[in-house]
Amino acid sequence: MRKHINNFIIIGSSRGLGSALVEVLLKNESYQVFGIARTKFEKVKNYEKWCSSKRYHHIEADITSASICETLKSVCLEFSEEPIQIFFNAAVVESDVNNNCTINFNVFDKINHVGIDGFKNVLQAFEGYLLNYGGVFVGISSFSAFFPPVFDSRIAYPSSKAYLDMSLRCLRSVWNSKHISIVTVHLGHIEEKQTGLLSRSYTKTAEKLVKSLSSKKIPSEINYPRLYTLVYKYILKSIPDSLYLKLFRMLHKLEIK
Repeated sequence: MRKHINNFIIIGSSRGLGSALVEVLLKNESYQVFGIARTKFEKVKNYEKWCSSKRYHHIEADITSASICETLKSVCLEFSEEPIQIFFNAAVVESDVNNNCTINFNVFDKINHVGIDGFKNVLQAFEGYLLNYGGVFVGISSFSAFFPPVFDSRIAYPSSKAYLDMSLRCLRSVWNSKHISIVTVHLGHIEEKQTGLLSRSYTKTAEKLVKSLSSKKIPSEINYPRLYTLVYKYILKSIPDSLYLKLFRMLHKLEIK
C-alpha cells in the first residue's frame, strides 16, 4: 500500500505554475513544501504569506550549477525516510530565433542548459532517495513536445520539452518500481488568468494537478484540459505543419473576436 506523501519539492517555485503549486499545496496543513529557485526568497511575490505558514522552505539555487546535486541531496535529510513528490517545472521560456531568422545560440544554450542539464542534475540528486523510500516524480511538459510553437519562433524550448517527454517515458521503464510513480503532464496554454477557451489559469491548473496526484491511483500521464490536449496530441500532431498553422491561427482569431 502506498504511503501518504506529505513532503513536496517544486523545481521552479518562484513564479508561474510553480508558484501556484506552492499556493495550492500550502492549503493542506500537513504538507511541507520545499521550493527550488534562482530567485531570492525576499523577491518572491508571496514571500510573507509563505513565510508565515512555517511549512514552506526556500532553497535559492541554480539547478545547472556544479554544486546543485549536493545541495538537493542535503534537502533529503529533512524527510525522515518518507516518500516525496517532486515537480520538475523548470524551463527558460525565451525565443532563440532573432528577427532576421538567425539563431541566437546564447539563448539556445541557456534553454538547453536548464531543460536538459538541469533535469539530469535533479535526477542525479534524488534518484537514490526515490529508489530507497519511494515517491512520485512529475515532469511538466507541454504541447511543444509534439508540435512547434505557433506564434513565435523557437527551437531549443520545444526540443528540450520533447527530451523531457522521452526521458520520463524511458525512466518509467528503467526504474520500474512499484513504489515510484513517474508522471508526465501535458498542458494546454496556461497564463496568470484564463483569457479564453484555449487557456487555463495557473491556479486552476495547479489545483487540477494536485487533485489528480492525490488520488490512490497515480496516473502515468495527465492531459489538461483533457479534451483539448487529447485532440492536440492524437489528431492535430498528424496534420502537416503548414495546414496546422493556418488552422490554429484561424481558431485563435475566432477566440479573440
